[in-house]
Amino acid sequence: IKGSGEKPGLIFSAHFDTVPEGEIPWTYPPYGAEIHDNKIFGRGAADMKGGMAAMIMAAEALAKTPELKLKGDLIIAFTSGETSNLEGAKLLVESGKIKDAGAFCVSEPTGLDVLIAEKGALWMKAKALGKTAHSSMPERGENAISNMVNFLYQAEQYIPAFHSHDLLGDPTITVGTINGGVFINVVPDTCTAKIDIRVPPPLNPKELFAEYKKLAGERVHLDLIDYKLPVDTDPDDPFVKICLGAAQEITQEKKVPGGTPYFTDGTIICNEYNLPMV
Repeated sequence: IKGSGEKPGLIFSAHFDTVPEGEIPWTYPPYGAEIHDNKIFGRGAADMKGGMAAMIMAAEALAKTPELKLKGDLIIAFTSGETSNLEGAKLLVESGKIKDAGAFCVSEPTGLDVLIAEKGALWMKAKALGKTAHSSMPERGENAISNMVNFLYQAEQYIPAFHSHDLLGDPTITVGTINGGVFINVVPDTCTAKIDIRVPPPLNPKELFAEYKKLAGERVHLDLIDYKLPVDTDPDDPFVKICLGAAQEITQEKKVPGGTPYFTDGTIICNEYNLPMV
């Protein structure tokens, strides 16, 4: 929605994609969008078709109120790929269509809390090496799974040299997948794992990856899968103040800025254009 151009635009951000539904049966069909007790149930109903629908309705209301003159553009920036490689956000930046924006609002489900910081992410693949042997003579081999276990223990104990972030705390590490061995009576010669580390500011995920490579040693090889930079907005930014005031008016509760451990399209867009994020 075009504004007068007197002020920078505002980005409304939301994403179409969701994470998989998992293996445990749902109470209601994950893709049925069924309504029960005045609530809609389905994969992605909260994350984030609800926020997307709210932004569409807000934009429609503004478009139908011509007497309300916007001083900056309202930019509807809905993307795919947010839960994985952020491809949609990257394409938006490459297009140049949002370069004149001045603030970034993402409608993740927060219960109307005002979140102004998010952790980045470091995704890496570890491959532990060993030497195969019969399990009756394990001393003749080298157990790659044991090597992986030792590395993962060191990785979980590792604490980067930084002060814990006021809103986001410390980094976290999750082993998402692990695979090794061919049979119960064979010493495994390889073991692989995929690892997700959530990174608060001011840490840089790529620099942190270099530290984990040192930690891995010679028998564990690390490959960088992907990384996302953290986002940290000044709590005194005027956009934050506006959002806090709006949330307090709606909820009739005092609101203070918070942070979230997940990443959004803000990791691409806000870091590219140095935008405040809520």
